[in-house]
Amino acid sequence: MKDSRLYNSSDRLKYITTLLRLKTKDIAKKLDVSDTLISHIYRDSSAKLRDLHLYAFSSAYDIPMEAFEYKKEEEFVTKDEIRNIIQIDQEIKNDKFIKDTKIINKLMGEWYMYSYSSNPRQIKEGLWETKTIFYADGTVEDEHENRGYILSNLNQTIILKESSFSKNITSITFDNSQIGYNIFLFSRVSKSNGVNRELFNFGIVSKSRMELEDVKYILGERAKVQIKVDSELKERMTSFQEIY
Repeated sequence: MKDSRLYNSSDRLKYITTLLRLKTKDIAKKLDVSDTLISHIYRDSSAKLRDLHLYAFSSAYDIPMEAFEYKKEEEFVTKDEIRNIIQIDQEIKNDKFIKDTKIINKLMGEWYMYSYSSNPRQIKEGLWETKTIFYADGTVEDEHENRGYILSNLNQTIILKESSFSKNITSITFDNSQIGYNIFLFSRVSKSNGVNRELFNFGIVSKSRMELEDVKYILGERAKVQIKVDSELKERMTSFQEIY
């Protein structure tokens, strides 16, 4: 239908302000211009509308410029197309966890993860050394063929990996501000091998392989960087549990 078509940037702007239920006086106040200028832009179609106005509106209301830009090769766009552009943009912004390409690019390649094992006698020096590869698509795989992916928000990144054997999930979290260094701290929640018991560990990620003595020096005492869930905790909890 003809009334669903938008023929120029001015048409788009008027539709977007209607869609977002924005009033002329509020727009003028936010952009620090007169009500008259906003009215002229509406009334005179695109005659008084400049790219500067569109960029200002885009920035003030966090709307993608794609929604405003008029391309000469396009006779018109529909209201549905503009609505979809805004809706998709908002959905992306509301999704707090994303595949951040900047972070992925910094992490890409081989890293070594170190932490104390749940059983000090299980391996040499009581430390796990796990070579881990970060791929360009945001997936992760370690030398034991445990695979997963990374997600980020503004401040932190989390790795979610599934054990190839037990199928349990391990989560590894670290601060985005630290990934510019060749070595940084992580925290991990997992289940210890054999007994299927919840385990919390602090550990370190290194771009190159480290001497185990240096790792132990950095981590310090095991008791201060590792917590095992009390085996009697679940037993105590059962008296409070019921199916709902």
